[in-house]
Amino acid sequence: MDAVSIPVLIVEDEYLIRSLIRNSIDWEALGFQIVGEAEDGEQALELVKKIRPRLLIVDINIPFVNGIELATTVRLQNPHIQIIILTGYEEFQYARKALQVGVLSYLLKPLNPEELIQALSQAKQTILKDEWEIVQKFGVSNQGLGVDVSIVKTEFLRSLLKSPLEEQLEARLQLYKVQIPQIARLGLSSGKRILDPVFRNLLPRNLVVFPDESGRLVLLLPDDPRKARMQDTEYYGICRILIEKGKELGEAVTVGISGSLSQIDELPRAYHEAEQALEEKFYKGSQKIYLFDPSTQKQRETELPPIVDKRQLLIVFREMKRVKETVSTLLDQLKAIQASRKSCELVCIEIISVLQEYFEEQGIDKMAELLRKDIFLILESLDTFSSFKTWLLQFVEEALLLSNGKVTHRTRFIVQRAKEFMERNYAKKSLTLEQIADVVNVAPNYLSTVFKKELRVSVIEYLTSYRLKKAKELLDEDPLLTITEVAEKVGYMDPYYFSKCFRKQYGLAPSFYLRRKNGT
Repeated sequence: MDAVSIPVLIVEDEYLIRSLIRNSIDWEALGFQIVGEAEDGEQALELVKKIRPRLLIVDINIPFVNGIELATTVRLQNPHIQIIILTGYEEFQYARKALQVGVLSYLLKPLNPEELIQALSQAKQTILKDEWEIVQKFGVSNQGLGVDVSIVKTEFLRSLLKSPLEEQLEARLQLYKVQIPQIARLGLSSGKRILDPVFRNLLPRNLVVFPDESGRLVLLLPDDPRKARMQDTEYYGICRILIEKGKELGEAVTVGISGSLSQIDELPRAYHEAEQALEEKFYKGSQKIYLFDPSTQKQRETELPPIVDKRQLLIVFREMKRVKETVSTLLDQLKAIQASRKSCELVCIEIISVLQEYFEEQGIDKMAELLRKDIFLILESLDTFSSFKTWLLQFVEEALLLSNGKVTHRTRFIVQRAKEFMERNYAKKSLTLEQIADVVNVAPNYLSTVFKKELRVSVIEYLTSYRLKKAKELLDEDPLLTITEVAEKVGYMDPYYFSKCFRKQYGLAPSFYLRRKNGT
């Protein structure tokens, strides 16, 4: 699958700063992948030869070969590699010399994530421009220069969804062998694993397919206006293949289809229509194909979402009466008018802000425990209105639980059901927190909170401990079993990882446990 993933090498001698660089931003979402780390200049030079990064993040003050010397050597040997220098205030003037040797930019420490993102955006544009020039010169093959042409191709195709008036448009279409059907529809497919090769390999090889910036799969599908029913079209069959494969893999794949297009400059309009069609799953469910309907969208745009009366809602929180009922009523009003997903998200944020105001008013600081989670990312991950409503109501309940510090009878019941389900299904290798939460009909983050509050261990810790307990029982009952067989019987796919977990819980590897038990 073509995907933007520019390889990055971090060169920094302090582990904590390397960790900060790794974890302060979402590299993958920005189109980068950290492929290596080096503690000094000499190690960095070796890694540059070995892993061929396209971007270096370099501390100016590193052992053996300092940052300026490293940048000079790398740029001389690999002029296509871009470099960002990190420097302290006392090294500021020294760092400016780095620009003379071709360093792209420099950042002052302590590192500011926003400044890092801005520098990465500049680096990405420079790298894509460089790669396009190399592609023009050498053709689609990278000629051993360490250039991943798929990055340039994907960015080019994405640009057509925004503004098709690209320079040298026809030349690029021919270079990347992009053939757009004379009459087409744009399909937009969503699903957690929709970019996996297993889906791409199911599609016709001549089909134009690429990921958009939100991790969805864009498909330029052939259309036949002579077919009156969507079910009779070729594009419908292609989309059904994706959905059925998703069902087979336990993935909820949904596809939105635009109206017809016959000109490349219609792609932005078609992409917007496919997004609107895909929004239908919010109320109507996933694992379906939705065709853009302009009348439905026009009706949705004329409806105004209910206005949250913050003052009245704050009174409800203060009285601790009918809290969930009040929030539920607000959400039902959204559903009644089929409000857009964005409107639902805005109402949700309003409710959470009132809840936060109530906590601050009461001098309760525990709200921070909930707000540590990225609320916007969570909301974005919720596929349907039903899951959206379930999550928000449980967020409110979890907040109220934190406010009084009590575990209610209902939460104990939830924890008990979760335990029983794990104890019945511990042997399933694919058992996840999401599956357990779905069985007890709560959101995963809510289950994690109440489970740990009740038992002082996380859901995964409890499942691991129970699996290892069962493994020990199996070893006691049948010493002829191999370690691999025991691992499989208690839900582990990797016997080496199973041995590591067993040793951590019982202080010795399962093989040694068997020997000790058998007296050998």
